[in-house]
Amino acid sequence: MIAPWTGLLDVESAKGATESIAKSISKVKETPASLKAALSGIFRSTRNPAVPMAHLSTFLARGIYSPFIAILSAPDILETRLSIEVSTKELQGLLNDSSEKGIALLTKLVEVSPQITKSVGELVGTDGSLWEHARNLPLALALLSSPNSTTLGESEEVLAKTALKDIQAGDWRVRNIGQQVLLLLPDKELVGKLVSSVDLSTFSSSFADLAGEMARSGPEVWSSSIRHLVQVALQKVARACSAEGDLDMDDIELMINLGTLSLLVQ
Repeated sequence: MIAPWTGLLDVESAKGATESIAKSISKVKETPASLKAALSGIFRSTRNPAVPMAHLSTFLARGIYSPFIAILSAPDILETRLSIEVSTKELQGLLNDSSEKGIALLTKLVEVSPQITKSVGELVGTDGSLWEHARNLPLALALLSSPNSTTLGESEEVLAKTALKDIQAGDWRVRNIGQQVLLLLPDKELVGKLVSSVDLSTFSSSFADLAGEMARSGPEVWSSSIRHLVQVALQKVARACSAEGDLDMDDIELMINLGTLSLLVQ
């Protein structure tokens, strides 16, 4: 009942409410969706994510993530790139958090704060185990997309293999993120080598789309990898057309992607 009215709070009232709730939240036995919705509204009314972020650990201990994700996703916050302070301990805690909301919050923090991007990049270091899990690909994409240079070192190969696997088997959203990660990885030769290892048994229509994006991005080092994907795609189409029965959706999508790809690789 309170959530719809939180947008009427002025900045000072929202700040006061945030401080008061932070002091008493540990006494609350449950944190229902209605409370989280109300907190989202209160946090947004502060007009400054630094205010609720000062109590990040307190709220995370109660499993409250979504209000922070909501305020960091607001268009005005994304545009202003406000300075947000989060301790190394809190960032490490989010890195160790196995929940999707934990990694979603950390990804948002990286997207809005150059300082946090730098800190998370240092924490990630060369620990490839983080990139073995598809749920962490959005964080990798945020780090690689940052204007600040982020070096993943030896863990690039682990990340590239996970991205490649998800391009082949994930849903459309996961495939898209995996594709963007591959295109942004600094080690272009590594990406080309792994892409050239794709064979008929693991090929899907999404790889034809990947070949098109590789062609658009232009590095010459990928030319042989693109030709490899085209050759495997043609083999798959030939096999599908010679088989009995109707074509499945992946085969139809592959043919469409090949038509677009032919215009890019001529």
